[in-house]
Amino acid sequence: MPSVISKYMENIPPAQKQLFSKAILGSALAYWGYRLAAQNLRKKSPLSQHHKKLLYNGDTAKESFDYDNNCVDNMNNNIVPVNKVRLKNKHEKKSKKNSPEFNKEFILQVIKLIRLMIPSVYSYEVGLLICHTLALITRTFMSIYVATMEGRMVRYIVQKDVNNFAFMLVKWLVVAIPATILNSTIRYLENKLALAFR
Repeated sequence: MPSVISKYMENIPPAQKQLFSKAILGSALAYWGYRLAAQNLRKKSPLSQHHKKLLYNGDTAKESFDYDNNCVDNMNNNIVPVNKVRLKNKHEKKSKKNSPEFNKEFILQVIKLIRLMIPSVYSYEVGLLICHTLALITRTFMSIYVATMEGRMVRYIVQKDVNNFAFMLVKWLVVAIPATILNSTIRYLENKLALAFR
């Protein structure tokens, strides 16, 4: 759609293009302001026209409706006692209390888990962690090296230097072999660590 509009805009003189774009922007802003104002007015009004129709049967109003102890359910267009709404809020608060929190109990549980997963400093798990960490550090440096090589390759392409580009391409292919082995080693060590921690 924007490409169609831009094709029509090519034939319009520059002064009218500016006026046309201002008109589109102004109408979009006016529509946005109308939507915001309508939402605010709906929030401020106690009952919309649809809910007023629910409250009135013909000419006589429902006298049993108490505005202090009832509210309108917007989803189902029903009148719901406030007590039920308060009960829902209480249940929501209880469910929030059951959600996990970062507190002293959580930290103690994590410490217990770490003691189970890593029984001592000289254990098999610590060796795996050290190997995994070293592999990750090596991959970081290798990624930086490969990125600089690719930058040089692009520079040689722009300069149309075929010899240096071919040399960098061979060098990049040679570096790709240990990089692939390193990535596979990292995945292997992650799996070994998961098994060891279980």
